[in-house]
Amino acid sequence: MFHQLSQEERYLIARGRAHHWSLRSIAMVLGRAPSTLSREVRRNAKDYDGVYRAKPAHSYAVAMTCPWFFEPFIPGGRLGWRWGDVGA
Repeated sequence: MFHQLSQEERYLIARGRAHHWSLRSIAMVLGRAPSTLSREVRRNAKDYDGVYRAKPAHSYAVAMTCPWFFEPFIPGGRLGWRWGDVGA
């Protein structure tokens, strides 16, 4: 079953990376698949320095689980069209 990484796990990943541990060894300590950590670090490491930071990574993960995150803000509450109108 799928379980998201916890905030503590993200901090352990950041600490392990700071100590130059391999993702495989960090995964073994956390009991996670190395591919899970690889995706997490690739998704959340900063482009300008390549450093994985746990706090912004966790904030982003929490924001992605919110149902309102992807819904557009619409003044008045309607888009003005329906799916049935598309292509008609």
